[in-house]
Amino acid sequence: VKTKGLWLVGSFSGDVRWNAFENEEEAKISYEEAWWSKVLLDPAGVAVKCSTSQFDARSLGVAAILACHQGGLQNWGRCTPDETNLVQAISRGERPFVPRERPMVVRAVLRLLVRWLFSRRAVAFFGSGPSSLRSLCFFDAWTYPGVRGYVALSIDDAPGRFGRPSSMLSEVRCLLKEHGAKATFMVMGHFVDDYEPELVELLQDGHELANHGMVDRAYHEDSKEDFSKAVEGCSKKLLQL
Repeated sequence: VKTKGLWLVGSFSGDVRWNAFENEEEAKISYEEAWWSKVLLDPAGVAVKCSTSQFDARSLGVAAILACHQGGLQNWGRCTPDETNLVQAISRGERPFVPRERPMVVRAVLRLLVRWLFSRRAVAFFGSGPSSLRSLCFFDAWTYPGVRGYVALSIDDAPGRFGRPSSMLSEVRCLLKEHGAKATFMVMGHFVDDYEPELVELLQDGHELANHGMVDRAYHEDSKEDFSKAVEGCSKKLLQL
């Protein structure tokens, strides 16, 4: 099937299926209407949008769709990647891990809870009270008046999980420079080598690079040794910059 120059919508519900569109608007409508894990790719094959369905228990759908696309679309009607290989590829940082979206009702309830409960007193207690083992997650303006009127801006999953064509690192840098803002970029060590010039430019601009492990994934089931290896590996990459 010839797909060059077409917009593609890939969806995953145990296997990967494709729809192709000449028109961008039709492709976006198809993407929004899809219930399953999905990826929208532009005519150049760049992932523009993606989402993991609530029904995708292992959150493998986006990685499966991208694997099938990279492998070619010879099996246009159906592609079924090996789940074991996908899990291993995600753990190595070769495929992105995109967690499931929360249901709309849950998101609405969480917004209300945050609005009602996140007062200065509540944040102070849970952020630096006895229950947090003295872990400070913010600077109180009453104690540190110099921070009044400022916010701490952190940017997750830098420099990007979908490869250079999808990375907006340069655009984010220009936007921050335009507004005279500084940020902390949570960097995945696995991707540092491919973006070394851009990351060095961020440091030269006065931004901060912080440790986000080697890849963006859950580490709670790792052994102490494997977790330490991931943290130390990322730190080594950042210090070399």
